[in-house]
Amino acid sequence: ALSGLPPVLILDEPSAALDLVCKEDIKRYLQIYLRRKGTIVITTHEESELSLCDSLYVMKDGRLSQVDKSLRGSALTAAF
Repeated sequence: ALSGLPPVLILDEPSAALDLVCKEDIKRYLQIYLRRKGTIVITTHEESELSLCDSLYVMKDGRLSQVDKSLRGSALTAAF
């Protein structure tokens, strides 16, 4: 699916249930993909994956709201 460098990747929990080595491999690939001007839409529960984001949104009560992309930890969970 990735061999043709699609313009957009839609990923749902791409590193879920992976060991640390595989998580780093996925993150490294996604960083390369972004440098090649690809676009990624990602859903995640992994705070470490947020460093890949240019924009950050949270879903609360069925509504999607943009939040400061630098939020982490308790400041991020407060947005929920």
